[in-house]
Amino acid sequence: MPASRDDSGPASCPTFLTPTSNNRRILPRKMQRQRQQSTMAPKQRSSNGYQHIRPLTVDEALQYSSLSSVVPHNPDIIPLPSISLPGHTSIISALKERSTSRQSLEVLDTAVLSRNSAPGLLDRTVRDLRMYLESDELTKFKFKASAGASDWGRQATPISGSASYHIPTPRLGPFADMILNSTDVAYRYPTPDTPGSRPLRGPNSPEQTLKELPSTPVSSQFITQNERAYTANGAIPRRPEQALNTPAVAIPVPPPSFDHSQYKAFPDDKLANRKDNSVRKPSRKRKYEEFVKEGDTIARIDDQKHKSDESLRSLQDLIRDIFVAEDQLQPDTSGTISLDVSKFFVLGNTAESNDHGTLASWAHSKLEAALQKVISFKRFAEVPLDQLTRIQKLCEGALSSAEATDLKIERDWSEHDIYAWLHRVELADAGLKSARTLLRTMVGGREEKQLYSEELLHTVLNVLKHVVDSCIVPVVEARSTGSNSHTFIIASSQQKPLQTLLHQASRTMRLLADLLTKVEVAESAVITIEFLVARLVFVENAHTEKESALGIQKVEGFRRNATDVLAKIFARYPDQRECIIGEILTSLEKLPHTRQSARQFKLIDGKNIQLVSALIMQLVQTSGAPPEERDNSIQKGLPRTTEAASNAEADGSETGDDGDERLLGVPTNPAQDTEEAALENPGVAVHKLNVLTQPLFESASKIADYIIKVFVQRALTSTKTGDQPYRNLLDIFTEDLLSVLSSTDWPAAELLLRCLLVRAIGIAESPSSTAPSKNMALELLGMMGSAISDVAAYVRQLAKTLEHNDSALSDSLVRWSEECFDGRLSSKALCTWEGPYRAVLQYLQARDLDDSQIRSARGFYLTQWAMGVCTDSRSNSVEDDGEPGASYASSGRLAFRLRNMMSGCRWIEAEDDLEPVSTSQARLGYGLTILNMGFCRAFERILKLLLESLSSEQATLRNRSLKSVVQMLEKDPTILDRGAYVSRLIVKCAADTSSMVRDSALALIGKCITIKPALEDDMCRPILACSADPAIGVRKRSMRLLRDIYLRNPRSDVKAIIAECLLQRAKDHDEGVSDLARQMFEEIWLCPFYKFATAADDSISDKLALKEQVTLVVQTVKRSVNVMPVLELLLRRQTLNGSKNGPANFSVCKEMVAAMFDGIIQQGELPQNPGQQHILQTLTVFAKANAKLFTAEQLQHLQPYVENLSSADDLLLFRAVVVIFRFVLPHVSVLQGAFLGEIQNALLKNLAKFAEAELNEVVQCLWTISSALNNYSKLVTASVSIIAGIPRLQDVGSAGKDQEAALKRVKNYMRIAGYIGKYWDLENVQDAFRKRFQGWKGNSVSGMMVDLITPYTNPEQPRWMRAMALGSIGLICQTRPQHFLKERTKTAFLKVVEEDDADFQKIVLSNLRDFFVLQEQRSEQSADPIALNDLSAETGRLTVPLGTSDVDSASATIAQSFLKPIIRIALANQDSPALVATEVLAAVNRQGLVHPKGCGPALVALETSTNKAIADIAFKEHQRLHQQHESIFEKEYMNAVQEAFIYQRDVVGDPNGAVSKGCAAKIQPLFDIIKTSKSKYQKKFLGNLCEKVNCDVNKLDVSAELPTHAQYARFIIENLAFFDYGRVDELLHTVSCMERVVTGTGAGITHAIGAELFKAETDVHNEEHEQPSGPSLRPTQPITAERLRQLATASVVLSMLWEARNFLRRAYGLNTSQQRRENKGKVSTKDANKAPTKGHGVTGDTLFAHIAELMNDLLSREAMMLRCQKFSETLALDDEIRILEADKGEDSGRFDTPIAEDEGVSRISPDGEPPLGKRKNSTPGEDTPKKPKKRGRPRLAGKKNSAAGVIDEEAWH
Repeated sequence: MPASRDDSGPASCPTFLTPTSNNRRILPRKMQRQRQQSTMAPKQRSSNGYQHIRPLTVDEALQYSSLSSVVPHNPDIIPLPSISLPGHTSIISALKERSTSRQSLEVLDTAVLSRNSAPGLLDRTVRDLRMYLESDELTKFKFKASAGASDWGRQATPISGSASYHIPTPRLGPFADMILNSTDVAYRYPTPDTPGSRPLRGPNSPEQTLKELPSTPVSSQFITQNERAYTANGAIPRRPEQALNTPAVAIPVPPPSFDHSQYKAFPDDKLANRKDNSVRKPSRKRKYEEFVKEGDTIARIDDQKHKSDESLRSLQDLIRDIFVAEDQLQPDTSGTISLDVSKFFVLGNTAESNDHGTLASWAHSKLEAALQKVISFKRFAEVPLDQLTRIQKLCEGALSSAEATDLKIERDWSEHDIYAWLHRVELADAGLKSARTLLRTMVGGREEKQLYSEELLHTVLNVLKHVVDSCIVPVVEARSTGSNSHTFIIASSQQKPLQTLLHQASRTMRLLADLLTKVEVAESAVITIEFLVARLVFVENAHTEKESALGIQKVEGFRRNATDVLAKIFARYPDQRECIIGEILTSLEKLPHTRQSARQFKLIDGKNIQLVSALIMQLVQTSGAPPEERDNSIQKGLPRTTEAASNAEADGSETGDDGDERLLGVPTNPAQDTEEAALENPGVAVHKLNVLTQPLFESASKIADYIIKVFVQRALTSTKTGDQPYRNLLDIFTEDLLSVLSSTDWPAAELLLRCLLVRAIGIAESPSSTAPSKNMALELLGMMGSAISDVAAYVRQLAKTLEHNDSALSDSLVRWSEECFDGRLSSKALCTWEGPYRAVLQYLQARDLDDSQIRSARGFYLTQWAMGVCTDSRSNSVEDDGEPGASYASSGRLAFRLRNMMSGCRWIEAEDDLEPVSTSQARLGYGLTILNMGFCRAFERILKLLLESLSSEQATLRNRSLKSVVQMLEKDPTILDRGAYVSRLIVKCAADTSSMVRDSALALIGKCITIKPALEDDMCRPILACSADPAIGVRKRSMRLLRDIYLRNPRSDVKAIIAECLLQRAKDHDEGVSDLARQMFEEIWLCPFYKFATAADDSISDKLALKEQVTLVVQTVKRSVNVMPVLELLLRRQTLNGSKNGPANFSVCKEMVAAMFDGIIQQGELPQNPGQQHILQTLTVFAKANAKLFTAEQLQHLQPYVENLSSADDLLLFRAVVVIFRFVLPHVSVLQGAFLGEIQNALLKNLAKFAEAELNEVVQCLWTISSALNNYSKLVTASVSIIAGIPRLQDVGSAGKDQEAALKRVKNYMRIAGYIGKYWDLENVQDAFRKRFQGWKGNSVSGMMVDLITPYTNPEQPRWMRAMALGSIGLICQTRPQHFLKERTKTAFLKVVEEDDADFQKIVLSNLRDFFVLQEQRSEQSADPIALNDLSAETGRLTVPLGTSDVDSASATIAQSFLKPIIRIALANQDSPALVATEVLAAVNRQGLVHPKGCGPALVALETSTNKAIADIAFKEHQRLHQQHESIFEKEYMNAVQEAFIYQRDVVGDPNGAVSKGCAAKIQPLFDIIKTSKSKYQKKFLGNLCEKVNCDVNKLDVSAELPTHAQYARFIIENLAFFDYGRVDELLHTVSCMERVVTGTGAGITHAIGAELFKAETDVHNEEHEQPSGPSLRPTQPITAERLRQLATASVVLSMLWEARNFLRRAYGLNTSQQRRENKGKVSTKDANKAPTKGHGVTGDTLFAHIAELMNDLLSREAMMLRCQKFSETLALDDEIRILEADKGEDSGRFDTPIAEDEGVSRISPDGEPPLGKRKNSTPGEDTPKKPKKRGRPRLAGKKNSAAGVIDEEAWH
């Protein structure tokens, strides 16, 4: 309350109220006259000469107080003034309140005593006070003092009849004393005009007045307060002028309910806005602007008073009009109702209104607005209580109508129904407005209990709940499609009234939230509101505006209001927190689990998060904030509803005055609780802070940990693609927390993430965690590690932006950030008063504190700061010398300040020279504190754990770790600088056995190379190795990485290696990989030089680049001859006219050819000077690809290389030149005939000297030259000469040296004749041959050559001669297939393939392969018209096309005659003849010459070969046949498996079904092909495979040492155990089939063992307590060895099958429920299609060892008998088998698979002993006798009830 200053009184005088001139102007003149007559007494002088007036009563003084000119306040807030003795009564009576009010002065006193405490505050206060005490600037007052004025104000005159009264001078404190001593303000009292002229005493003096009082003593209790004030005021000396003008009234002590914290101090604007530190002296004269400003202030006060009065008057007028209308509601005698009534009331809405009507909606809106306005002006207390209760009664009608209104939207509504529904919506809207009016009367701060009716509150809640449940929620959840589409259609058409209803409901909720915080309501009402708003939080909003009937933003605002209400309940009612958290976590499954639809809560920085994420963080912050920071509206003494009041009285829950201290938990002594005491005893101050902070932080930590625990536990039991959304929700929630980690508004995100990090690390490090659980943990760790790197990068960026900011705070923040990243920043430096914590809090304090979320963030962040101070103070309590340090002392002062801040004092505002904190500074400071908290400091541990997981035994974990490391590397590349071990671990994963691990490793390697190019050389090798990876995805990723390395690496050798690798991929069997390789080839070799195709004049740099590229091409060809055919194919395709970039590619290649010729002509023309041999070899590739790339001039430069053959090097050059001539000459028409003739003569001259390779090229080149010359005479002459050199076999000379020499000549001629017959078409020149060979009667020159050579194929001929004859005939037959049909030719070839001579077989099979390959090439060329037109080189070899009929006949003859021998050769061994035979077999199948059944088993067997080339060819052909003939192969696969077993046993030498290294199934390629078929097809194959294990024990062949069936069964079982199952239902079906075989066949075998080998005696036990322990088996009679081996073999086979079954269940973690659902066909499609995951640490080594031991039992009689006995005991005692039998009888042959007691231990041990510790009575009902089996099996054990067994089995686990 403003008060005037007594300018003449001492500093210690109390505050007096002085009426102003404005007050007098406001009052009427008549009232002023009455006041003057009643108050102004005649001027009198007292005995000491001072003049007095009669004291004022309170009512009189009230007219002069400020209460008459400003808005009146409630009397309990600012008390009315009363007259009392100055200094007699203390303003504050309570000790605690007095301490609080003097706290600021105590701070100043402490600062005076200790200059280290709050120096800024002290200096500022002194500076400000001196401004008002400087004499130059003070206003001069000229007083007219009377005689004795020198004694004025020092001592009061004694009053007669009472004790002497003296006003002592108060004792000044340190600060006041300092001000007094440092201030020189001297006033001179003027001398009286006529000293002593005026009497000091008079008739009206106080003493005289007291003398005239009655002498009768009056009791002090009857003396009124005004009388005491009159008496006291009479003793105060007054100056005459002041006595006339300033009657004073002392302000009494405020009541105990007065709270200073409800008021805010507003400093002087001139001082608060001062920006500089200098002291600015006020001007001696007040400026005109200041007078104007004061006038504006007075005008504003007057205006505020006017508005206040107007608002109250308007409310009263409105209430009066409403009440009048209500009184007139009954109709008059005419039956009509006045217009005023119909204006305010609506009649006949519902039956409940009883025709009395309800208040109209507009009236409620106007009334609620008027009430709100009056409440805002603090005038609500002046509204009569009866009016308010009557208003509440008026609201009941609309509430009742709304509560009974049906708002549901039904199907098939007519237009009339929609109109009726809209009317009901209007009633609901009126009800909500009525509810708002009612709630407004409850939140105005009145204390009357009649206003807080619990019944009315429940009615409001019911109306709101009804509107939300029946209308708002269904409309919000309605979509344009689906079951509620009718609701969407109607709601969309009536959007405006529904949006109005939504708005009214939202406003009603806000009022309810205010009511909950301002009024103590019953628990039932709180719970009702709580569940209502909790439901709204989880209402799913539409994803797009098109799908929202009310609008997305409208609904989101409504949901946001719901979260605010829930947060206020959480803060106001701590006992409801557990219920709120539980309701939120229970409703999580209602959330949308897609990231786009889930995040609709917008943050201030533009990001979006889940609404529930924001709510959870706010609740955690609220639980950790101090009480004053939770909600400023939470105060003691709140009004209560009727039910809440009765409950409180019954529970005795009233709190005393010390409630605040109990809430804070810190009992303090105000006299000793000072900053000086904190400096002297820092330990005590820190302890007090810890006592206050620890419970808050623990509460927040417990809530956060519980929330994270629920999230994680639910996520562990679900998957990302499963029915439950918890796994996806955890990811979304984690991403939300990480996105706000660096935001100052959400400090709880760090705490929640810290709890999540602890749980994730625990799961990842626990040996008992499953692979999916660890996979989830590693994924979360990767996300969190990346987020930590993001925060660090964000802090670096902010620090960089503030480097040039001219601010002390910015300099400090930048320095701290540098120390943070250097590892030199301690938490102690952050927690100081000048640290970033205070800057962040100052930033939050400056923002809108009306936002509960900001308040919770500020409070929780303050708690975090306090916790950091407490933690650091423990470690800094002593220095190195053992003495307390200065930092420890300063921590006491800091603890004192933090505790006061947490108690409500704003120390930040009291600190001097605090520059404003910008947003960037606050964010940087917050980022520094976050980086030094527990979550971010765990970065090293996260990285270490991820790197360790790279060596995990589980492929999924290794893969997940790699992906997580990639995420972290993207954010923080410095991870690679931590040591070479990081890169070594990554490179190691590139060779992992799992394809997905290799793929992730390649992705990580690529990221590492991008980040750190120096690693490129070390990591290029694993990338090259992965280019030939079996997995397609790995190959593609490797190729992309190699392309990137190629483009940026300057080294030509590296580029050549990469180019070779990419070229090899161009012939990949996968079309996608080969297409990618061709695209990359064009991109890196041709595209950079397209400028040569368009630019007329090329620059020197371009030419040099082209030459470098040519050198690279030469080096690539030089590296491997395997590159040449691939490069030829690529160049051919890229330079064709029909290709996309054909012309440009042709131009580039032509320039390359020219550059290579330059390198041949002039050595050193190309970079690195490649050799001529390699250049010519490269030119052959270009010549084969496209002969048009060469010119005639270029060919002329090659002529010398044809004529000179003096050395071996010349022969290599010669061969290359011949190839070039052969392909290019037919396309060069400008060459002269002489040039061609010279080349022809040179080639014919040396024809007999050439080896096989050169001869093949020379013969083709000669035909090409002759075709170009159109002259074949020289070739005919040469052919006749050569054929003539092959005499008939009988014409060869006699035995001896002459015969041998003759045979060698014949061999040479025969060799040349074979190539001539293949490449030269001599059929048109038969006359020349007839002339030379007179006795020849045939019609084919090639036939004559075959007839001449065939006799030399006789086995009696020398091997070298026979081999040459077979090869020559084969060459001729490749282009003349009709000769294959000759009987002599076919017989010669059949002899070879039926013999066991690998060399001859290879010759014959190679010719057959080449024949089929040639036919395939011709077929492909004919199907490709572009290639057929451009490949004229090929047509130049043979001008006469082959007859189609001859080719088909020859192909069919070969397939029919040679198929079986070819298959036999292929399956005989794994050497080169087998490889060629496999190639022929594949070629025969590709041409469709045989039935697929004939080759299928052989191909399956060859797939298992250890020769990779054989296995690849067989797999590709098998895959093609399966895709075309799936149904045919289905019946042959069992024979194929048997063929594979025989092949492995006899050829490979390993009859086992799996490879021990890596535990890979041998027929896995077969299963991979089968997995491409439907599920039914796969299950049938697996079931048939299991049935192949079964056998008839009586027909077993046991003659071998290890019976064949036992080996075959082992082969099948091991394959079943180690198959790579792609679906869960496949695995479950396999296990079921295994169990079916064991339980079905095992029963008969056990019976046979008991009947033939042992005598079964069953022990008798107490049926009630004991289970039969099994048979006691003793030998009965001798048994034959064969029969024993049969029984033992069957026992071993079934035992191996049961071991494999247990291994599968243990490896894949199968359980009973899964198996039972599969057996009954109830597995969901989603679950069935999932890929099974192997458990952690499960390998096949144990299974291999068990199976080997079981097979060894067949080697001795004793072991066989023991095995039979143990198998019988196992089958009798094993609970699982017995339960399976029970289920078999119950489910008609379908078997269940319960879990074993211990999944880690096999039920059948290797030595056959049953498990130890078997309990006898595990389940009830096990002693029930079992019905005898039809097979006659002896009753060895009681049958267990199936249902009980399953239940008990599941209970064990």
